Amino acid sequence: AALLERRFQLKVHEETEQVPVFGLTIATGGLKIKPVVADGVDANGFVRSGVKNQACDSLPPVEPGQPTSTASARSAEEVRRGAKPHCGLFGSQHGPNIVFVGGGVPLSSLAFAAATALGPPGRVTVLDQMNNTERFNFILEFTPEEGAMRRGATPPEPSNIPPAPRIFAALEEQLGLTLQPTRAPREYIVIDSVQRLLPN
Repeated sequence: AALLERRFQLKVHEETEQVPVFGLTIATGGLKIKPVVADGVDANGFVRSGVKNQACDSLPPVEPGQPTSTASARSAEEVRRGAKPHCGLFGSQHGPNIVFVGGGVPLSSLAFAAATALGPPGRVTVLDQMNNTERFNFILEFTPEEGAMRRGATPPEPSNIPPAPRIFAALEEQLGLTLQPTRAPREYIVIDSVQRLLPN
């Protein structure tokens, strides 16, 4: 920054604007999932090495080199049959749908899943407004909004799997959560002046 100021006489200042975002909150009817004890999973859904949890990880361990999507799909099938999921948060394609399987993770991890459903990475911001630090096991399956697929991602192949609800309905029906439009501050830099580079 100092070099730019010296060579280009660059002058800038920061400003703040209010931008549209979504807030992830607990629905009026309350949560539809119950908390679990999973001390070995951190706030971002990553598993601490060497810690065994009773709430999750009853499935066989993920094989080295196995794609995360494959592990997630297999985990979802087993969890629907009553098994405990792998510890952590895993996402995969399921026909036209996206499935996230959480094992011992905080609800705040779902802010990422919701943002993934609403738009390309970095386009939509979802804020955790639940103030809940408990851990949960869950399955969330939804059909992403149009345009939410990452650039270069392979479209889903034709499938007889029926489309799941959109993210707004899926969160409320499956987990007891809701997305509400709101606004949040965002800082940006304004260039006040800049000059052409002068010869040395």
